[in-house]
Amino acid sequence: MYRKILILIVVFTLHFSMQPGMFAARAGKKDSARESCYKSLETLASRDLVKYGKECLDNRSTHKNALEAFSIIIGRYYKGSASIPTEVSDVVESLHHVGTLYLVSYFKYDKAYKYLSLAQQLAEENHMTRWLPYIYVNLANLWEINRMIFPGTTCDGFKYVADAWDAAVAGKNEDLLPRIAFNMAILTYTEGADKVFHSQITDFLDYKFSRMNSDCEIAKEFVKGVRLWMSRNYEDGERHLLSSLEKVRKIVARDTVAGHGYKRNDYGKRQILSILSALAEFYISEQRYGDANSMLREYGSWAKDNPDFAIDLHELYVKYFKALNINDSVDKYHYLYLKGKDAISNESKLYEVGEKLFIDKIEKINDEVISLAGKNRRQRFQLGAAFVALLLLLSLIAVALWAYIRVRNKSAQLYRKNVEMIEEQIQFMARHRLLQDEVERLRVLSEGKDVCKNQQTDASCDSAATGDADDVQTDVARSQPRSIIADADAEILYSRIVEVMEKGGDVYQPEFSLERLSALAESRPRVVSQVINMKTGSNFSQFLNEYRIREACIRFQNTQQYGNYTVEAIAESVGYRSRTGFSSLFKKATGLSPSEYHRQAKRASGK
Repeated sequence: MYRKILILIVVFTLHFSMQPGMFAARAGKKDSARESCYKSLETLASRDLVKYGKECLDNRSTHKNALEAFSIIIGRYYKGSASIPTEVSDVVESLHHVGTLYLVSYFKYDKAYKYLSLAQQLAEENHMTRWLPYIYVNLANLWEINRMIFPGTTCDGFKYVADAWDAAVAGKNEDLLPRIAFNMAILTYTEGADKVFHSQITDFLDYKFSRMNSDCEIAKEFVKGVRLWMSRNYEDGERHLLSSLEKVRKIVARDTVAGHGYKRNDYGKRQILSILSALAEFYISEQRYGDANSMLREYGSWAKDNPDFAIDLHELYVKYFKALNINDSVDKYHYLYLKGKDAISNESKLYEVGEKLFIDKIEKINDEVISLAGKNRRQRFQLGAAFVALLLLLSLIAVALWAYIRVRNKSAQLYRKNVEMIEEQIQFMARHRLLQDEVERLRVLSEGKDVCKNQQTDASCDSAATGDADDVQTDVARSQPRSIIADADAEILYSRIVEVMEKGGDVYQPEFSLERLSALAESRPRVVSQVINMKTGSNFSQFLNEYRIREACIRFQNTQQYGNYTVEAIAESVGYRSRTGFSSLFKKATGLSPSEYHRQAKRASGK
């Protein structure tokens, strides 16, 4: 999932429109008066501010200056400043650049969405087609981020990419078309189907460019490779993918020697990472693990300067080692993947994006943007009503505080009981293993000493066995329930089942099944299911959930290693894809929600 988001950002958001002009020398110099004095920028005309801001985009160290310049233009528009006229086209361009800066440079996704959504509204209302493709693809990035964090949310990411293509074709923006097509190819193979953007990709391959540049050549090779891959023409698909990789390698090497700016170099390096990711996925799917390892190693060397690709690299390594059935490495890279995902979620405040922006209606978001520009709400309560409301609020707070203390004490008691129960289970399993070992030892000794005593059998016993005893045995056999495994064998098999479950590993993978458990226990699914039912009185799903919930509790309690994990990360690490399902099972087993259990664990550890 992360791959789509990271690569979407690769292709589009590094494109800032550059128009060298009257401020070129000024943006590059250490002019402290210009860089530090926000007030001095306010005297410039809006068109000059746009030019200055775009020139500041050419250097990361001057992005702050660009934000200041574009913010002045936006403020003028919303405040209705008449002293310095501001064209709507300048406002749309400024909103787009500010949103792009927050998305790419500062990773403030909430602010990026605010500015880009308003840029889209103004551009569509005023039929300004120049910036619409760029706005659409940036919004596609944000919707994909939202879908990654909130899988159940309706996502318009693909629609925005298609809209960007249509807008670029309508505006004959030949610089942007290859980048959109490159992204469509990435989304095609990550979705695993050519139907996602079939018509647009066909149009791109048939498009007659007025001038074929390196971007066009690389994109056409990559798009052809992905299309052939999806149509199962693996040999030609590989050839085109490798060709696109070789072309972009040469361009990056040439630009590095020529000393081009960071934007152009960064774009090429990220293209290399994107193609390497696709090739690694291709080779893993084709079980060509030597080639896959080569791609992953090169991917890792390029990703050192691009840490945002590390999550995708770890995810690919999980697939790679899982295909090779190397479980230790699978667990290692899955842990690194979860850790990286959790770090990005915390640092970038992605959850706030989902809660505050993507779930709310767009009208509320636009109102918030307008309020930031100075059009704030001016409603106040009457003094008497405020006083009454204050008294009521204080009463409610007192009641809520009393209820909170009671709930907190009850939660703490439940947490302590669960901790004690888990400790008892662990001790019981340890004693059980020792007992099983002793039983096995005695069984081996007994088998060595037993001697067949058929020679001493009395003939009278044989005659007795032919009479009424046969009838008795027949009646007993009829009265016993049928079983597909003897009790002694069931005990041995159950020990193996418990050993597999206690070891962990595969048990905490989402796809772990009864068939997989049966294979590890060296038995058949039907037999394993019956033994679990005989020994525990539960079915396989209930049996599996007991182990997973217990492991989740242990990880919540281990605040030293998992203290910074979110509930979603813990749930995913023990095999649950849905937080809702995990929360329901967890509360049923412990009496506490995962969030409350997590808080109690941190409180108990003093964190």
